[in-house]
Amino acid sequence: MAAGLGVSIPAAGLLVTAYALGMIVGGPVVTVLTARLARKPLIAALVTVSVVGNLGSALAPNYAILLPARFLAGSVVATFFAVAIATAVGMAPAGRQASTVAKVAVGMNLGIVLGTPIGTFIGQHGSPTSAGSPPAVSPCCWSTAPARSPGTSSAAGWRTGR
Repeated sequence: MAAGLGVSIPAAGLLVTAYALGMIVGGPVVTVLTARLARKPLIAALVTVSVVGNLGSALAPNYAILLPARFLAGSVVATFFAVAIATAVGMAPAGRQASTVAKVAVGMNLGIVLGTPIGTFIGQHGSPTSAGSPPAVSPCCWSTAPARSPGTSSAAGWRTGR
């Protein structure tokens, strides 16, 4: 990766740091700035920013574009986790909130634990598709989340903010 970008190995390693800084620095800022927004449009916006950041990473022609794209992609992760958990608690039947949060946490962690080595494997075997995988599958969230959220039976809920 470093050779392909024309940077040193430590500079290439900063791409991981940029994503982590996006989560740690950007996450609280995004959360504070979006705290009063309705959850459905917020989730759609967070997924959109994630897609843009990951697509920017996949298509970045150079390190100067790739580094901020990694930061952008990481900046919405913490807020998405918080909103997903709060939404799950709100949708859970009485007395089942804890197990619902556990299921959400397991799903999110499985995505990371399984997705990272799969992406690494794909990337190490010469395919650039691993960087494009997150933006390729993220639109599933736009089509399935509204239908599964309370107060709506279609994607119309995204527009109304219910």
